Amino acid sequence: MPKIDGHKIHPVSKMIDVATAGRKGASHAHAAYKVTLPDGTEIILSFQTGQRGAGEANGLTNEILLAIVADRLRAFQGGPYACMENDHILMHVEEALNFSMVRANARAAPDLGLPAST
Repeated sequence: MPKIDGHKIHPVSKMIDVATAGRKGASHAHAAYKVTLPDGTEIILSFQTGQRGAGEANGLTNEILLAIVADRLRAFQGGPYACMENDHILMHVEEALNFSMVRANARAAPDLGLPAST
C-alpha cells in the first residue's frame, strides 16, 4: 500500500499515516484509503466506484470530502481560529467544488442534449 505524505505539515499530522488500500479501479484511482491514528485506530475511506450517473451511490466522492473541509473552515472562520490563511484555503476548496460541478455538468450534457461546454 503506497503511503501518502502530503498531509504531514505539522507535528499532529506527522503522527497520522495515510495509505492507499486495494488496487486501482478502471479510473486509475484508488477506491479506498486507510488512515491510521497514533493509537492504532484505523479509518477506511471508501470512494465511489463505477459511474456516478448510474444512480447507485456506493462510496464517498471527492466533492463530499471537499464539502466537509469547506464546512470546517467556515466554522473556524466564525470562531477564534479565523485567519487570512483559512480564508484563502476556503476560497480554493470552494473553487474546487465549483470546478467539479462544471465538470459534472459537462459530462452530463450529452445525456441532456446540451452542448458539452457552456
